[in-house]
Amino acid sequence: FPGLMKGLIASRARNVTMEMKLQALYALADLIKDDLRTDYILPDIFDNRLAPTISEAIIREAQKEKPSD
Repeated sequence: FPGLMKGLIASRARNVTMEMKLQALYALADLIKDDLRTDYILPDIFDNRLAPTISEAIIREAQKEKPSD
């Protein structure tokens, strides 16, 4: 996903978890939920909202998963 690596690097996550991938998918789905059509099931790769939305979802999930010190 565009934004996946950006989110991993920004959050300093050591692993990609299933929950991170799911949150990225949910964020992706939220981008197109109002425009969903049979010919539009994924946003355009050049959609400026795509990478920031995915990276923010990854960062949020990584912060939830970080162990408390």
